[in-house]
Amino acid sequence: MLKLAPGASVDRTIEALDGLIAPYGRAGAVACKDQISHAFLDAELKQLSAMVKVLPPIFLLVAELLLNITLSRLITLEREQIGLLKAIGYSSRAIAQH
Repeated sequence: MLKLAPGASVDRTIEALDGLIAPYGRAGAVACKDQISHAFLDAELKQLSAMVKVLPPIFLLVAELLLNITLSRLITLEREQIGLLKAIGYSSRAIAQH
Protein backbone atom coordinates (compact mmCIF):
# COMPACT_ATOMS: atom_id res chain seq x y z
CA MET A 1 0.00 0.00 0.00
CA LEU A 2 1.31 3.38 -0.95
CA LYS A 3 0.15 6.71 0.40
CA LEU A 4 0.34 9.75 -1.87
CA ALA A 5 1.20 13.26 -0.79
CA PRO A 6 -1.51 15.89 -1.21
CA GLY A 7 -1.67 17.06 -4.82
CA ALA A 8 0.27 14.05 -6.21
CA SER A 9 -0.97 12.55 -9.47
CA VAL A 10 -2.34 9.04 -9.09
CA ASP A 11 -1.87 8.19 -12.77
CA ARG A 12 1.78 9.32 -12.87
CA THR A 13 2.53 7.43 -9.66
CA ILE A 14 0.97 4.24 -11.03
CA GLU A 15 2.99 4.57 -14.25
CA ALA A 16 6.21 4.98 -12.23
CA LEU A 17 5.35 1.97 -10.06
CA ASP A 18 4.52 -0.14 -13.09
CA GLY A 19 7.97 0.68 -14.48
CA LEU A 20 9.62 -0.32 -11.20
CA ILE A 21 7.82 -3.66 -10.76
CA ALA A 22 7.69 -4.73 -14.44
CA PRO A 23 11.02 -6.67 -14.27
CA TYR A 24 9.60 -8.82 -11.46
CA GLY A 25 6.57 -9.96 -13.44
CA ARG A 26 3.97 -8.32 -11.27
CA ALA A 27 0.66 -7.08 -12.57
CA GLY A 28 0.30 -3.32 -12.62
CA ALA A 29 -0.50 -1.14 -9.66
CA VAL A 30 -4.13 -0.23 -9.11
CA ALA A 31 -5.64 2.89 -7.56
CA CYS A 32 -7.55 2.39 -4.33
CA LYS A 33 -10.87 3.37 -5.90
CA ASP A 34 -10.44 0.59 -8.51
CA GLN A 35 -9.77 -2.23 -6.03
CA ILE A 36 -12.48 -4.77 -5.32
CA SER A 37 -11.88 -4.66 -1.57
CA HIS A 38 -12.40 -0.88 -1.59
CA ALA A 39 -15.67 -1.31 -3.49
CA PHE A 40 -16.89 -3.89 -0.94
CA LEU A 41 -15.97 -1.68 2.01
CA ASP A 42 -17.55 1.37 0.40
CA ALA A 43 -20.78 -0.55 -0.29
CA GLU A 44 -20.83 -1.88 3.28
CA LEU A 45 -20.41 1.60 4.74
CA LYS A 46 -23.20 2.96 2.53
CA GLN A 47 -25.46 0.11 3.64
CA LEU A 48 -24.68 0.78 7.30
CA SER A 49 -25.40 4.49 6.91
CA ALA A 50 -28.76 3.63 5.34
CA MET A 51 -29.57 1.24 8.20
CA VAL A 52 -28.70 3.92 10.75
CA LYS A 53 -31.37 6.14 9.23
CA VAL A 54 -34.04 3.43 8.99
CA LEU A 55 -33.77 1.11 12.01
CA PRO A 56 -33.80 3.51 15.01
CA PRO A 57 -37.14 5.11 14.03
CA ILE A 58 -38.65 1.64 13.66
CA PHE A 59 -37.48 0.61 17.14
CA LEU A 60 -38.74 3.89 18.62
CA LEU A 61 -42.11 3.43 16.93
CA VAL A 62 -42.46 -0.11 18.30
CA ALA A 63 -41.45 1.06 21.79
CA GLU A 64 -44.00 3.90 21.63
CA LEU A 65 -46.70 1.48 20.52
CA LEU A 66 -45.96 -0.94 23.36
CA LEU A 67 -45.88 1.89 25.89
CA ASN A 68 -49.19 3.23 24.58
CA ILE A 69 -50.83 -0.20 24.83
CA THR A 70 -49.51 -0.75 28.36
CA LEU A 71 -50.60 2.66 29.64
CA SER A 72 -54.04 2.45 28.04
CA ARG A 73 -54.64 -0.96 29.64
CA LEU A 74 -53.43 0.34 32.99
CA ILE A 75 -55.73 3.33 32.78
CA THR A 76 -58.63 1.08 31.80
CA LEU A 77 -58.00 -1.13 34.85
CA GLU A 78 -57.71 1.87 37.18
CA ARG A 79 -60.58 3.91 35.68
CA GLU A 80 -62.79 3.37 38.71
CA GLN A 81 -60.15 4.65 41.14
CA ILE A 82 -59.30 7.59 38.88
CA GLY A 83 -62.96 8.59 38.74
CA LEU A 84 -63.23 8.35 42.51
CA LEU A 85 -60.14 10.53 43.01
CA LYS A 86 -61.49 13.13 40.58
CA ALA A 87 -64.83 13.09 42.36
CA ILE A 88 -63.24 14.00 45.68
CA GLY A 89 -61.31 16.89 44.15
CA TYR A 90 -57.94 15.68 42.84
CA SER A 91 -56.80 17.32 39.62
CA SER A 92 -55.89 15.36 36.49
CA ARG A 93 -52.29 16.48 36.89
CA ALA A 94 -52.07 15.17 40.46
CA ILE A 95 -53.54 11.84 39.39
CA ALA A 96 -51.17 11.59 36.41
CA GLN A 97 -48.17 12.35 38.63
CA HIS A 98 -49.21 9.60 41.00
